[in-house]
Amino acid sequence: MAALPSLRLYTSNASPYCLKVMLLAHELGLASHLDLDYSVKAFPTTTHTPHSHLVPHGKIPALVVSSPGPPARESVLYGSENICAYLDELAGGKALPPHGSLERFEALTTESLASAIKDAALSLRSERLERPKELVWQDWVTGQLSKVTRSVPVLARRRLPDPAAEVLGLDGIAAAVALWYVDRRAADSNWRDLDGGKDLEQWLERVKARPSWSATPFVK
Repeated sequence: MAALPSLRLYTSNASPYCLKVMLLAHELGLASHLDLDYSVKAFPTTTHTPHSHLVPHGKIPALVVSSPGPPARESVLYGSENICAYLDELAGGKALPPHGSLERFEALTTESLASAIKDAALSLRSERLERPKELVWQDWVTGQLSKVTRSVPVLARRRLPDPAAEVLGLDGIAAAVALWYVDRRAADSNWRDLDGGKDLEQWLERVKARPSWSATPFVK
């Protein structure tokens, strides 16, 4: 592997988007090259974060890439999909199929589906835990839960990567983290009882047996 630029990752052990990046970094052998910054507390009501000068919307993960040059250059990447794609490029393209192939876009579609599941679970977290109880909008809760319960059976029908592969594909990483997060924030979706849920559960347990999962600092 060629010399790497300096990589500073604004992250959180509770964010599924950050954990997706960290899990991929461990799969690609890049985790030890990341300077982890846990200073950002990205809540919906936060109006200023320690990295607001770099990331105007204040979200995480965010990756600061500093290349010594010449010429010296600093770039800021945000959005977990974008950061993961960049890390995969740094590692030589081990976690995604080749550029231009239909298989690559199928894998990215699975990643997008997993992101939609995480988005719904995060929305549930905000509605249930951050809004005053007397103001919780039950129709919103029902709508977000339905996104999870409609999406999980579709995820089960996708061609997920073999958990025994040398490098777990980004689509598999995204799917595994999404299911982990649903267990934390939308357990009442009862996703294991949905079509394909039992197969997904078995697949997830095999992913959790990988060294990269143990090395990733998931919140208990």
